Amino acid sequence: MPEISTQLLVIGGGVTGLGVAWDACLRGLKVVLIEQNDIGQGTSGRYHGVLHSGARYVISDPKSAKDCATENQILRLIAPHTIEDTGGFFVA
Repeated sequence: MPEISTQLLVIGGGVTGLGVAWDACLRGLKVVLIEQNDIGQGTSGRYHGVLHSGARYVISDPKSAKDCATENQILRLIAPHTIEDTGGFFVA
């Protein structure tokens, strides 16, 4: 097996791993991503695709609510083409 040199090794090709790898590449880092199976085959491939606003956590977990809102803003800046506002509601 050949030796590989990298600045960042991302383990897992789900939505989080791909997002981290992509963001790091945009920042100029040399990135290697490894995935055991096909990209998005695991949990990410079966996820329903809802980007949570964090509103459902405001009372029970204010920190998570703030984190969701912050990450929403970041995603809208770095990948606006991947987000579609539907005007819908998440009912649980």
